[in-house]
Amino acid sequence: MVKTGFRSRALTALLMLVSFVLLASSGLILFFAPRGRIANATGWDLLGLNRWQWEDLHACFALLMLAAAVPHIWMNRKPLLGHLRQKVAVVTAWTLPVRLEVLAAAALCVFVLVGTVWQVPPVSYVSQLRSEVRGGHQSEPLHFAGGRRGWRHVE
Repeated sequence: MVKTGFRSRALTALLMLVSFVLLASSGLILFFAPRGRIANATGWDLLGLNRWQWEDLHACFALLMLAAAVPHIWMNRKPLLGHLRQKVAVVTAWTLPVRLEVLAAAALCVFVLVGTVWQVPPVSYVSQLRSEVRGGHQSEPLHFAGGRRGWRHVE
């Protein structure tokens, strides 16, 4: 039997899927896009959108994905809670494989967080690659002067 009518579960799932694809794509483009001042000076654009439009697109799809995630989680709360209860029961039994997975995931996330903030290799290599692709490191300090393109070099 084919269901007719509006299905909100399908809508939220599709919104999250499309938002994720566009969010990942725009994030990848912004990762390799030239810095704002270089993008402005050269008139950089990709697929007809300039850097600021790509940033706006990225932010809007991030918000759309978050907005779709809330009802998606709500509509799937019973299976999600059932799954979590099973996992919590296994974790509280202190079975070795689950403990190691949880510890490994937590350790990896902490490593990436600390490595990003403190620029520790190998995580810092991502920032270095990004700087090289974008046109080198910044040697002068930036100060915020306000506005959309408010970061300015101190003269």
